[in-house]
Amino acid sequence: MTSAAYGVNLFQSVDVYQRSERAVKYALLFIALTFLSFFAWESLGRLPIHAMHYLFIGLALSTFYLLLIALSEHLPFWMSFWLGAVALVALLGFYVTGAMDSIQLGVIISVVMSLVYGLLYMLVLSENYALLIGAIALFAVLATIMMATRKLRWDAGGPSPLS
Repeated sequence: MTSAAYGVNLFQSVDVYQRSERAVKYALLFIALTFLSFFAWESLGRLPIHAMHYLFIGLALSTFYLLLIALSEHLPFWMSFWLGAVALVALLGFYVTGAMDSIQLGVIISVVMSLVYGLLYMLVLSENYALLIGAIALFAVLATIMMATRKLRWDAGGPSPLS
């Protein structure tokens, strides 16, 4: 008796809503890392940030995800993502330039946020390597912030006298 093996492998690609959901799942992490970066910069004495600045930056970051979902219902996902990201990066760069009275700082923030949202786009599109890419990126960001603030005396509010 011979046995026949027939099978069908069904492949269901990730649709717009699944990509949007995946982006939103990363929202807390990306918003927290952005705040952590601003806080580290402030703690190193380079940038005085008021609580209202944090609030407005947080609201802008949150609005990106709302824009992404709303736009992706009418446009292709990639276009929705990049329209939202460009709008957010431009807004943050413009806001930081005015709030901190520094064009250079606004440009730096814009470049860094562009890289952040480029990483988020890779994470959202990657079906097989998202966890690996995310874990490596998170480790790299955390290591960078830890190295930048390693001599900061948190209890004294300034660099350690031993530095």
